Amino acid sequence: MKRVLSLVLVLGIILSVFACSFAANAEMPVLPLDGSVISGSTIADSHYVNYAFKLEKRGVVNFAIVADKKLQLFTLRNEETGEYKSVVTFTAADFKESTLCEKAANMYLEAGSYSIEIYGVETAYSVSATFKECDFLQSGYTLSANKTSKYMANEWSTPKSHKLIVKKPYRIIFTVEHNMPIALNVKDAAGNVYLKTTKYTKGTADKAVTDTVILNLKKGTYSLNLRAEPGVKNPCETGGVYSIGVAAKPYVKAPANLKAVTRKTDSQTVSYSALKGVDGYQVQCSDGGKKWAQTKTGTSLTCRFTKLKPGAKYKFRVRSYVIENGKKFYGDWSEILNSATTPENPTVMGITSPKPANITVQWKKGSGVCTGYEISYSFSGDFKTGVKSVKVKANGKDMQSYTLANLTRYKTCYVRVRAYTSFAAKNYYSGWSRTVNTFVK
Repeated sequence: MKRVLSLVLVLGIILSVFACSFAANAEMPVLPLDGSVISGSTIADSHYVNYAFKLEKRGVVNFAIVADKKLQLFTLRNEETGEYKSVVTFTAADFKESTLCEKAANMYLEAGSYSIEIYGVETAYSVSATFKECDFLQSGYTLSANKTSKYMANEWSTPKSHKLIVKKPYRIIFTVEHNMPIALNVKDAAGNVYLKTTKYTKGTADKAVTDTVILNLKKGTYSLNLRAEPGVKNPCETGGVYSIGVAAKPYVKAPANLKAVTRKTDSQTVSYSALKGVDGYQVQCSDGGKKWAQTKTGTSLTCRFTKLKPGAKYKFRVRSYVIENGKKFYGDWSEILNSATTPENPTVMGITSPKPANITVQWKKGSGVCTGYEISYSFSGDFKTGVKSVKVKANGKDMQSYTLANLTRYKTCYVRVRAYTSFAAKNYYSGWSRTVNTFVK
């Protein structure tokens, strides 16, 4: 009989606990999702307080909680699945500068019934929440070119992968908007990484940020992979809303082997290597400054620029383009070619031997500019043996002269002069003047 009474007593206690639990759940205060602030405290006999709320649709719930240093945890429970998630964790470091601490967190939740639990030892707090409906696609879909798709990730413990099929060489511009502190990379079908895992701007629960990645990709299948940064302690690392925009532009390579094939006093002709699949080339010429004064477009692999100044310094560059749907898409510019036109030939005006073993040559500059002159001399009229030369800087005047000393006496010396322009560690020469001679005293 005693055993029966004991069993009845135990059953009664169990039923009483369940009844109390049911009553507690039934009487659990509702947390409004309109931003209203609810204040409360935990007590010595019960270190936790619960509030309930229900979502009719999927969306984002933004929690804000202010507490003193005795508060420890703020957790979320899915009443239908029993799953717990940590929303905010308070540590001693949060209260170093103040006895109060305020934290916020976004939770991205499916429709359903939820409760929050505030846990602390005799602590005072205030809590508020707001809800915003979000109807986002699930992650893992194939990305479409020139479109933006939004996604919702409930967990970021593993990378989220999105496939992109590139049908021909294209320049792909990814724009990723996110609330998460994330890292990302791009891989091809073989697993080769086209963009090494890189840390980007840290989004926050309250403010999204946008990062841009530009890649030139060949034909093939690629994946854009995103994940939360390892070790980041952020309330929103348990889930996130993000969007991926994909802009596709034809990828056009820069032509190579840009060089000057002809160079005159008033013109230059440049050439470059052919590229497959392009519709044409655009070539520019600058006077050495920042302004590109001449631009020419065509299909030829050579381009001639005229009306240039003798001995002047110029820069050239070239890029190719393709035409799609009537619109031109340009590739990158080639490396810049530094080149100068040839100076005009100087005119020798006279030659004398004023002193023993010396001769003086005088010449007149051509039109345009030059850096200096080269004087070549020999005791052979055909300049095939014993040729020597000396360079002198231009003095900016029309007439210039130079004296050659310590020459062999009592011989006829032959002299000629040419101008040069120096640009980018290279000299560009005019033709030789007429040859003159004199007997060395």
